[in-house]
Amino acid sequence: MEKTDFSDEDLAYIKNIATVFSQKWTMKIVLKLNSDGDSGMGFNELMKNLDSISAAVLSSRLKILQKWGYLEREVRTGPPTRTSYRLSMKGRDLIKVANFVLAHRGKTRVGTEMLNNTSF
Repeated sequence: MEKTDFSDEDLAYIKNIATVFSQKWTMKIVLKLNSDGDSGMGFNELMKNLDSISAAVLSSRLKILQKWGYLEREVRTGPPTRTSYRLSMKGRDLIKVANFVLAHRGKTRVGTEMLNNTSF
């Protein structure tokens, strides 16, 4: 059964998630990891596949996504030691949410100019 009554805490959580995913690069990282399947991608591989992202921004976004439970980080001992990132089940669920949102975009009357000016 769908929830119909949202508490202030629920709304704050939704706002926080929206803020995280509205940051530049966050969804591109999620989509890139989704396209890779379950094998995961290393930091340098992600940097190479995400043109012009800086190492600092990529590191920051990966930490945030891991903190919120949207991706898993695996460290394989070496030599050499390798770190890879993959979407968690929660991250895969996010792809379903993105597809749902896109499926409904033609059903709204909100123009792109309004969406671009929306503040979370």
